Amino acid sequence: MSTYFTIGEIANMYNLSIQTLRHYDKIGLLSPAYTNPKTGYRYYSIQQFVKIDFIKHGKALGMTLDEIKVLIKKDLDLFTLTDVLNKQKLQIKQKIIELQEIEQHINNLQARLSEVETFGLNKPFLKSEDSRHFIRYNYVSKNEIEVEINIRNVVLDMETKYGRHNSELVLEANYEILKSENRVQYDQMLIKLLDSTSSNTTLEAGTYATLFYDDHYGNNKIYYSQLEEFISKQRLTPLSDVYEFVIMPRIDQNGIEKSITQLQVLVKKS
Repeated sequence: MSTYFTIGEIANMYNLSIQTLRHYDKIGLLSPAYTNPKTGYRYYSIQQFVKIDFIKHGKALGMTLDEIKVLIKKDLDLFTLTDVLNKQKLQIKQKIIELQEIEQHINNLQARLSEVETFGLNKPFLKSEDSRHFIRYNYVSKNEIEVEINIRNVVLDMETKYGRHNSELVLEANYEILKSENRVQYDQMLIKLLDSTSSNTTLEAGTYATLFYDDHYGNNKIYYSQLEEFISKQRLTPLSDVYEFVIMPRIDQNGIEKSITQLQVLVKKS
């Protein structure tokens, strides 16, 4: 039996793609042992099998190729191996925590989207809410540029302090300005950390005039007007500003931002 094997033979033997083996060669992790000077064909030796086994074992333990590359060059005694495994175990535990946070974020989004499906889009209704707790940011935003910049400031502060983005953004629009000047001005921004009790402000429990819509931010006045008209027709008294919950922002096929959004105003019957 030949002691040299083609890249295709190694790929089949180890259930690896040829592209993967070429990548290993490119980054200096595993290079062919011999290159035929006449044909340019490259071959792996049987002595390299142990190295390939080590690479696959390291990947099975969740190690990166860079980490494996460093370990291959070391003389791994018992104590070194134990230390490597302990460090890898800590990294895996951290990844599990991060994945659990992502799963929780997905669960929260699914619950919110299910709520939208239940009540429908562009259909104002009354909704009873328990008290809700938020972190408040005192940013006044009078135009789209200020809104976008202030949102980035809020998100950056939140990520810096809490190290994650499992949250829901709420813009608080001044109801009096909406009524008197027919324009939307955001006086506050709120962040709800969906897996945390951190807060410095509370939206009180009560009945809220509510509307879900799915559109570009620049069209929000259409839906503000719908909600305002609903409040007027139902002879309700507004007790709060308008809270604009940004549930699911995304980009459409034309590159335009749009979001599934919830508008709410605390009300009472006149």
